[in-house]
Amino acid sequence: MISSEELEKNYAKYTDSEIINLAKNSKGLRPEAVILLTKEIEKRKLNIEVNNPKIENPFIDSEINSFVLEKYPDTVKTYPFNKNEIRNISFLLFGFGIFFLRLFYNNFYISDIRHLDYHSLYIISLFISIILTYFGIKMLKRKDENVQLFITDKEIIFKRQRDFGKYRFQDFYNRYISEKNDGIFFQEIEDIIIPDNLFRVGTLFFQTYQGEKVYVLIKCNKLDLKLLAIDLKKIIESSKNDVSRK
Repeated sequence: MISSEELEKNYAKYTDSEIINLAKNSKGLRPEAVILLTKEIEKRKLNIEVNNPKIENPFIDSEINSFVLEKYPDTVKTYPFNKNEIRNISFLLFGFGIFFLRLFYNNFYISDIRHLDYHSLYIISLFISIILTYFGIKMLKRKDENVQLFITDKEIIFKRQRDFGKYRFQDFYNRYISEKNDGIFFQEIEDIIIPDNLFRVGTLFFQTYQGEKVYVLIKCNKLDLKLLAIDLKKIIESSKNDVSRK
């Protein structure tokens, strides 16, 4: 099977008429091919839609989160977390919390029996256990209300990516636990780009008209990320067209 990278290069070599013809007869294309074809059509600004049944995707086609709607009544769309992933991470935190609690108990017991000064060690173990358990409980409590980003009638509300590299401790806290969000108005966004960067894998950024790159803290697979970029571009373009008509 031809890879997505090869398919993207092939579409770039097609003429406009070939792209239009393929869009009209695209029912047999696999989801990745539909996404790449849609991207190529948008890049060339061709007035044609891919003639393919809508790709149902729970990440892109989810219902509006009621918790977000209470806080932001003008929300028109939300992009959720994978609830199973959040639950699994919470249980993992609980497991580590129990491990450090057990470590605290063992150190306390040994120091009492052998009259050794393990005071600082078991205090640290207890502190780590409490922190991990707290984070696990907070994640589970916010499992249903937490979303990755959402759209209002004028802006995109999201969590900004700040760290980079393999271990993103601040980003982990911001993504799953923190209630703080950033926002950017549709009119500020010039383009939405998925970077080709080893340190920025699995994310996208908003290219503003002022030249700023605003990275979004997002967690999804490559296919969902491409679908998200396409979906956001359509929403922003539609909003800009509505403004220009007024």
